[in-house]
Parts: sequence; structure tokens; C-alpha cells
Amino acid sequence: MNKIDMISKIAQTTGMKNEETKVIIETFLKLIQETLIAGDDIQIKGFGRFFNKKRLAKVARDLNSNTTIIVPAHYKPTLRLSKDFVEKVKKAIPAK
Repeated sequence: MNKIDMISKIAQTTGMKNEETKVIIETFLKLIQETLIAGDDIQIKGFGRFFNKKRLAKVARDLNSNTTIIVPAHYKPTLRLSKDFVEKVKKAIPAK
């Protein structure tokens, strides 16, 4: 499912127009991005937690030029799903 499909599905379920739903979804995603840029976390009960994970500086190799490069320390946006969410998905989808 992509964002357009999600907007249509939510609009059908709620009875809202696609344009209104799109504004809500876009605002929600922008809010997540702005909050993480500000250095804050977002906790959505029953879904998960968005937070910035600190990555330490490291030495890596550029495979194209076969040279060593230093990757500086940085923060990586991360989503950790709640245990309830993970368990529901595990139960709904049988292992093959």
C-alpha cells in the first residue's frame, strides 16, 4: 500500500473527502519530521515510538574508489514498534 492508497482507504472509512484526508496525512507526516528534527520523541500508544538514535563515528570503505572514509557521528530517525503491534502482526500472518 502506498500513500495514495492509504488516503483513499481512510477517506472511504471515515466518509471524508480525499483532499481533506490528504491534508491530514501530510500534516501528520510533517509533524513527525519536525518533531524529530527538533530532537524530541513521539510515542503513539499501541503503535510505537519515533526517536533519533545516535550513530557513532566510524571508518568505512568507499567500494568505488577503494579508499577509506570517515563517517561522522550522526542521528538516525528510528521507529520502534510496540510489542502489542508486533504480536498482532505475528498472529495474523502465519509463518511459512
